[in-house]
Amino acid sequence: MVLELPFITLDVFKTQRYAGNPLAVVTIPSDLSLQPTQDQKQLIARKFNLSETVFVHDATGSDTRNIDTFLADAEAPLAGYPTIGTGTAADLLPQNVQTLGHQGRPHPGHVQASIPHSTRLHARRHARRLTPDLVARWRLSRRACPLRPPVRSAPLPGMASVLVELPSLDNTLRAASASSVHLPPDQILDQGW
Repeated sequence: MVLELPFITLDVFKTQRYAGNPLAVVTIPSDLSLQPTQDQKQLIARKFNLSETVFVHDATGSDTRNIDTFLADAEAPLAGYPTIGTGTAADLLPQNVQTLGHQGRPHPGHVQASIPHSTRLHARRHARRLTPDLVARWRLSRRACPLRPPVRSAPLPGMASVLVELPSLDNTLRAASASSVHLPPDQILDQGW
């Protein structure tokens, strides 16, 4: 059975094509006999190959739509511009939609951004040097790798970043073009994060 889902692509924060943050918004109709699994959504997001892909779960007779946000390689626990982009996708959402819910957290009434201002600098630091896999992926010399980079989190668990100072703009551009890297949370985050 072929799964066909309606979608649109958006340039969030810009009115000029190809100038904004790219976003795919996929609708999952409520009357679909077989709903896509999380793994299937991940494959669809990987196929779009955009920063984020949002899946809007249609609901008959309700003014709330639950959404899931996926990066090309993982589901995202927090979705800033994708939620804003989805909320402004007037062609996709019926007029009676009042609330978008992301992972059980409702966003009712209007589209707005809430930027976290508090962050956590974890007591643990990353491994003594970056892993050989990262060094190879970013095409760095072993000497260019920082010792024990710090780990910082936004206020939501699951959104941690390792801050790595690289020796040159060229190294930074190579690292920025690489895909994200998933590190074991229990090895880098404080307990409870």
